Amino acid sequence: MIECIVRYYFKSTQGRIVRFERAVQFAAVPHAGSQLELTDDSLIVEYVIFREGAAPVLTVENATTETDAEIDTDIEEMKDRGWSVASDHKNKSRSASKI
Repeated sequence: MIECIVRYYFKSTQGRIVRFERAVQFAAVPHAGSQLELTDDSLIVEYVIFREGAAPVLTVENATTETDAEIDTDIEEMKDRGWSVASDHKNKSRSASKI
């Protein structure tokens, strides 16, 4: 089995981006276009990054939400399904223009 890191980005229309990651074991490294059937998730691989001395990274299709508050709810749901938050970034310039 080969360990791969799956990356999943959630983006809000308000400019927030949260990157989730999860280590998953596969018989072979999935290629771009592959459908991943994970516990509670069915995802499509957009691209694969091969890194020397590290596990391959599978980046899947992004999810888009309307508000940052929806992402807060999504974060808790994703953690319950075994994902970890690798980064949580809010576009400050976009937020400042709304004030």
